[in-house]
Amino acid sequence: MGTPSLPDKMILVLNITDPIGETEHARTLTDPLASAGVTIGDVIETLDRARTDDRVKGLLLSLDNAGMELAHIQELRAAVKRFRTSGKFAHIYTASFADLGSGIGAYYLASSFDEIWMQPVGMVSITGLSLEMPFAKDALDKFGVNPQFLHREEYKSAMESFTNSHMSAPNRESMQSILDDLSGQIFTDIAADRKITSLKLQPFIDRGLLTGDDALKGGIIDNLDYADVLLDKSREQITGEKNSKEPAIVLVEDYYASTIGSKEHSDDADVALVRIAGEIIPGAEPKPGYATGDYIAHAIMDAANDKTIKVIVARVDSPGGSPSASETIRRSLVYA
Repeated sequence: MGTPSLPDKMILVLNITDPIGETEHARTLTDPLASAGVTIGDVIETLDRARTDDRVKGLLLSLDNAGMELAHIQELRAAVKRFRTSGKFAHIYTASFADLGSGIGAYYLASSFDEIWMQPVGMVSITGLSLEMPFAKDALDKFGVNPQFLHREEYKSAMESFTNSHMSAPNRESMQSILDDLSGQIFTDIAADRKITSLKLQPFIDRGLLTGDDALKGGIIDNLDYADVLLDKSREQITGEKNSKEPAIVLVEDYYASTIGSKEHSDDADVALVRIAGEIIPGAEPKPGYATGDYIAHAIMDAANDKTIKVIVARVDSPGGSPSASETIRRSLVYA
């Protein structure tokens, strides 16, 4: 089956109904929340290619409040803003920014678009950030369980949930520092993108939940209407004609398959991308959802020994893992 052909004029559409992840793999009983569809790297590469493609007139993103990692949101935000520098529009639509509790992540992504559309009955929840940590020591004490773990320095607090009844001072200091830093990044970016001051934004954060009308009046969103209206307005913006059926709608996945995913795309043939995604574990064979140390190290060294490869990019999305496997990967990077 060949790749889909592309029209001379098009609007790209990205539907985010599931989290976009670092790698693509099917959901299973052991990993039911695995990301689906194109990867975050695919989407970013697609937007960067579309930015300079005269056939692409704009971008519509439909968001279903699917949870995404903060790093991926920030990467996608940056790609959307680069796309907009070409003079093309980028509009986002969602039914609500509050259906699954706080919608701060979804709204943070939305703020990078030039227009935010929301369904009339939708609501906006852009509360501040919080971190929680459960502690099981008291429960373990009732069963006579005495957990013992190797503790390396005071800020290594991963096992405190089992050894402590409450958060230690170094752990609290570390978590508070992370929380303050992330909050500062998110709300500073939102205020700048929406062209409002932090002082004006703060009352909306403090209120926690906004009706659509309040969000519209406060400049938090731009339009209260439906997705079909957004599509009609976007086409009219391009053609100058009401109720136009042009340009055609093309899914980001199809555009990727027809351009970047085809033989036509060979710009980066001298760049090797090595993905280090998931918990790092020992092993010489790939394992879905994990980063196996020897397997990745061999890939890096193979790329280093390939005379046609000029640059090696190591893309890391990992919580850490085996120290020895991590060191194996690190040494291969030094070798490269």
